[in-house]
Amino acid sequence: MPLENKPLLCLIISFLLCSAVTYAQDSLLTASDSIPVKRRSHLKIELGYLSDNVYLGRSDSVRIPYITAGLRYIHKSGLFAGVSANYLSTEGRTDLFELTGGYMLSKGNWDAEISGTKYYYNANSYSVNAETKGELSLYAAYDLGYISPSVSAGMKFSQSTDYTATLGLEHDFSFLNERLQLEPGIYVNAATQNYYNAYFQKRKYATNRKGVQKVVGTVAASTEDAAAFKILDYELTVPLEYTQHRFTIGITPVYAIPVNPNHVNITVTTSNATRYRNYYETLSNRVYCSIDLTFKI
Repeated sequence: MPLENKPLLCLIISFLLCSAVTYAQDSLLTASDSIPVKRRSHLKIELGYLSDNVYLGRSDSVRIPYITAGLRYIHKSGLFAGVSANYLSTEGRTDLFELTGGYMLSKGNWDAEISGTKYYYNANSYSVNAETKGELSLYAAYDLGYISPSVSAGMKFSQSTDYTATLGLEHDFSFLNERLQLEPGIYVNAATQNYYNAYFQKRKYATNRKGVQKVVGTVAASTEDAAAFKILDYELTVPLEYTQHRFTIGITPVYAIPVNPNHVNITVTTSNATRYRNYYETLSNRVYCSIDLTFKI
C-alpha cells in the first residue's frame, strides 16, 4: 500500500474497533432480506442506482453508472431466487442481466448464505467484470454483541477460475423502533485476477468503444501474475437503510483503497511496425455510492 494511505487505514481501523462498528461487504443477507421470525415468504421489487461499477478498487477509465431493476423471491425456508437488469444510461443500453439463487440462514447469533449468480454481459460492455460468466459464493457472520466478524469466499468463472475472499467486521445500529438501520463496516478483499486479465485482453482496448482514444493498428494487452492470490483493496462503507411499512430505501457509500497494481504488457501492431509498452497501472482511492429502493409483497 502507498505510504500516504497507511495513516488513513490505521485511523479507520482504530475508529471501528473502538466504537465496535462493522459491516460485511459481499453478503446479500441484509436486515430487510433476513428470514423473519414468523418465516413468511415474500416477493421484492427492487430499483437501484450505482454511481460507478467499481470492483475491488478497480474500474474502467470511463465511469459506468447503472440503473437497476429486479425481482427477488424469498421463501420462508430460506431459499431465494432473483433476476435483475442493469441499464447503462451513458450508453443507452442494457449492460448486464443477472440470475441468482441460493439459501440464507439466520440461527441464534449466526448468519450464513450460499448463492450462485449467472451473468449475461453486453458484448460491448467495458466493465472490469465483463468476461465473468458466473460466480459461487459463501458468507458467514457471527454476532458477538459488540462486534460481528464475517468472512466470505467465492469462485468466479471467466477464461479461468478465480478465487475471492473477504474478511470484515460489522455492527448494526438501530433507531426509530428498528426502522432505521446503520451498519458501518471495514473489509479486506483478496482475489486472483484472471477475470481482469481477460478484461484487458478483450475489452479494455476494444475498437468499438465510445469515448476512448482510438489506436491505429491491432492492440494486444495482458496483465502479469493474474493467477496470484493477493490483497486487492481495503474498503470502508456506511450503509443506511430506512423501512416504512413495505418500502425500504438504502444508501451505501463506499470508500475503496486499492493496492497491488498490475503490471500490464501492451503490443501495438501496425502495417509499418510493432511497438511494445510495459507499465504498472495507476490506482487511486475511489468513492462511489449505491441507492436502492425495495417494495415487499
